[in-house]
Amino acid sequence: MFLSFLEANEKELFFNLAVALAKSDNVIAVSEQEIIDGYALEMQLPKVDIASFEERNLSSCLEELSNLNHEESKRAILVELLILAHIDGEFSIEEQGLIAQVVATLKVDEAIFAHLLERALEYTKSIHSITRYILKNEK
Repeated sequence: MFLSFLEANEKELFFNLAVALAKSDNVIAVSEQEIIDGYALEMQLPKVDIASFEERNLSSCLEELSNLNHEESKRAILVELLILAHIDGEFSIEEQGLIAQVVATLKVDEAIFAHLLERALEYTKSIHSITRYILKNEK
């Protein structure tokens, strides 16, 4: 949604964080691979098989994240990671931990985080509903 606005280094950083998040619970859902394929398309990056993708060290990603200058980029990265974390209908303890590290790194206020989390949940519910309608004609 907002990833095309990121600068090249921010796109690479986001992509590494997204893959780390998808792999964090050792279960790569089809929906996670599909959304990461969508991220790659939006950011004009090549598609990758996330199971075999060698992401960068999480500590270096978090350090780079803390040094980003654009607040819009920070917010876009957080929102997209929240959507990814919920797209498979699971929010594992490992995903929660990685999101908590991102939130702490970005110094996001708890009330703002709660609001963003609620919006991300609404978005993923809508995506699931639309998908069910298209694929199974369910309302």
